[in-house]
Amino acid sequence: MNSNREWEQLLCNYFDVVGLTILGSYFADQGFSWQRTKINGIFFRKSDLFVEISYIPETYPNYSPSIIIGIGTDKYDDLGNITGVPAWSIIPETEEARKYSFWKFSNEDELVDKLERIKSEILEKYAKPFLEDRSELAIAIKNFSSSE
Repeated sequence: MNSNREWEQLLCNYFDVVGLTILGSYFADQGFSWQRTKINGIFFRKSDLFVEISYIPETYPNYSPSIIIGIGTDKYDDLGNITGVPAWSIIPETEEARKYSFWKFSNEDELVDKLERIKSEILEKYAKPFLEDRSELAIAIKNFSSSE
């Protein structure tokens, strides 16, 4: 078996459909458009702001969610500089939501549950204020990239 085929077996083929069902109108109501990522995650964009909601393929079959918010056209600019931050980095250390990568899912029903939780406990509570204040998001990105 070739390595591309082995990699494809790690992909979550239902993530984008379920993700758009749960999050599509939430982001559309805020003026975001969307596109699929290479691994069937979802990249929401409004002007130069983005939110990527996806998963970590290497965690198959119990996938870990991934959330990145940023400024620009992708997680990295043309020079390889970080232009986004993982959502955990903007959530206080004392908050349970900071551990969202442990909210694992292995089927569509579990993913629905996790995305509903992500929408209410992370996107609405922590990400939205940064998306509404570009300068605060820029500071969070700078702080995160300098800690790397």
